[in-house]
Amino acid sequence: MSIERMKHLALFYNQPNRKIIMTLKVSCPNCTKTVIWKTTSEFRPFCSKRCQLIDLGEWAEENHKISQPVQGATALTEEMLDAMEDEFLMNNSFFVEPE
Repeated sequence: MSIERMKHLALFYNQPNRKIIMTLKVSCPNCTKTVIWKTTSEFRPFCSKRCQLIDLGEWAEENHKISQPVQGATALTEEMLDAMEDEFLMNNSFFVEPE
């Protein structure tokens, strides 16, 4: 690379108002079409509503599973459930009947 090219790149990268926009492309998990990952991509990571619904159906039919077991699974006692219910009701007043 020439010195002039290096100087040009240095000036370019040192500009304070410069924005670099990177485009992330992913494959649709269902059909493997390329999907551009941006906020306007309504069905991301899927390419279409059809692929999104196919995937949802797979989960609903229990064809997909989360492979990790639940961490720290503890049997709940009646006392623990009562305490959780009391805490929930204290923090969510719309479930409490008005007096």
